Amino acid sequence: MSLAGTVNRWSKPLRHRVLRSLIERRARDRGYAPADLERALRYLEVSFGFQEPVRAHPLQTAPNYFEGLSAKPWHDPDDFPWTRRLQASIEDVRNELAGLRPGHQHEGDATVEHPPNIGVDGSWKIFVFSAYGYARREAYLQAPRTGALIRSIPGLCQNGLSYFSVLSGGTHIAAHCAETNTRLRLQLTLVAPAGCKMRVGDETRPWIAGERTVFDGSFDHEVWHEGVGDRVVLIADFWHPELTEAERWAVAEMTRFSRHVQRYTRELGVR
Repeated sequence: MSLAGTVNRWSKPLRHRVLRSLIERRARDRGYAPADLERALRYLEVSFGFQEPVRAHPLQTAPNYFEGLSAKPWHDPDDFPWTRRLQASIEDVRNELAGLRPGHQHEGDATVEHPPNIGVDGSWKIFVFSAYGYARREAYLQAPRTGALIRSIPGLCQNGLSYFSVLSGGTHIAAHCAETNTRLRLQLTLVAPAGCKMRVGDETRPWIAGERTVFDGSFDHEVWHEGVGDRVVLIADFWHPELTEAERWAVAEMTRFSRHVQRYTRELGVR
């Protein structure tokens, strides 16, 4: 059994104490000063429920809350110039997506149902490239150009996901939020029939084929597909740009020991 698996069998106070000690020791080994980890260790206390966070926005409901980061539901994708490169490669991505769907070289459908951790009325399927620092090697072999684009993202997050998201007509994804505010989410819209929309915070926007959006999943959000056919987007999570290198490292270390992450990656088959 891995160290993370062993630690997660222990009581909450013991897990907290051991994890904090491990992070502090490993941080010293990497040359980080105690001051470099102040915000990250506060995040650890919040994540274990030992301290209440001071939230920047009332609709930002992530349970694992990193204080001091700017917060808004929607971000301007032009603030992240690398998103234009992905948008320029959209036809390559669409071509690889087509090869994973029924009626092409696959006899069946390479996508699978999303794990039942979020309420869904309808059909929501996914094709995962990576999850919480674990990669699905077969996904990168089946869609190499898309995989290369994902890996080229600056700040690609070891605390998040990358995948194709396929939503069938008539589907509703219930209101939910990401478990953390330490990442932002890119969506590159590949296919978007009429009637597809997403609410993040208190603002609802439609999906537009060929466009890119960036939002903060730590805000309460909800999805509707009231049209026909499939809505398909490529999703990739990347670090919140206000996190330091030391903080990104510390959050990634904490994520490896998360019970939620261990369960979720097992369900996705990426471990």
